[in-house]
Amino acid sequence: MTADILTVDQLAEFLQCSRVQVYRLLKARKIPQGFRLGEGRRWTTESILDWARERERLQAGPVVRAYRKKSGK
Repeated sequence: MTADILTVDQLAEFLQCSRVQVYRLLKARKIPQGFRLGEGRRWTTESILDWARERERLQAGPVVRAYRKKSGK
């Protein structure tokens, strides 16, 4: 089984942001750190998808239901 490996440019395209933004997120530790390969960094698509799913789950928050107050006639 082979995992797809993303470069910084590919990750930026995947996340629909700039290369600079990827480096900012990386420095702030808001995205997976990936692994170093020579001078650059690489990420597996699976690690990025797992991270995105977790962020989506955390940002969704708990389900809140609205209840109507019953009138006490």
